[in-house]
Amino acid sequence: MVERRDLQLPTLDEARAILGGRLPSIIESTQFNEHGLAVTPEGLKVPVYLASGLGFNLPGRYYIEHELKPRMKDLGALVLDPFEQCGEFIDPSEMFNTAQPVEEYLAKLKHFNEVIVGTVNYKLLIPRSKIMFAVMEGSPVDEGAAAEVAYMATNFGPVVAVRTDIRRAENAATGTNPAVTYFASDDFSGKYYEGPNAYEEGYLLLGSMIQSYLKG
Repeated sequence: MVERRDLQLPTLDEARAILGGRLPSIIESTQFNEHGLAVTPEGLKVPVYLASGLGFNLPGRYYIEHELKPRMKDLGALVLDPFEQCGEFIDPSEMFNTAQPVEEYLAKLKHFNEVIVGTVNYKLLIPRSKIMFAVMEGSPVDEGAAAEVAYMATNFGPVVAVRTDIRRAENAATGTNPAVTYFASDDFSGKYYEGPNAYEEGYLLLGSMIQSYLKG
């Protein structure tokens, strides 16, 4: 496993102040024990960050809620979903509100970009994650997910990455840029799966990792 470095992350009170007086609901409502595992009514759960570019549209969000999250929860994960948690700080309907002044619209997005995303994803959710499950679909792969993979692997823990997209990256041997898949490799105790069985293989490894945390 990766040795965690001191990134001078904010305390919960400091993060709450940065976010305007509240925390993402999953952080606010979850108790984490001394080992960083989530204490829930169903027992201990392992925090797993779900990285993807799927949450920007309705079909992607449907897949997250009806396939990815249920499978991960069945394996014993407390799923930390950046789209869900960041979405608590912005009204998606505002993205389609053409009646608002341009300056107001841009100010909202600027605050979301510069304050919400960095604080919620990089200072609260990922640092509390033991494992990252990364969906590498798309051509090219989602930029945010690629950044999250590198941040997780170099600072907090392993990445299990999956891809079924048939499109290739800059060379025929991979569908995801090797600068990204490097962080989901044995060098960082992770794994990158590609092909029609990628998700099932990824779930198997994720389940094994979760069990290793639960068994101590």
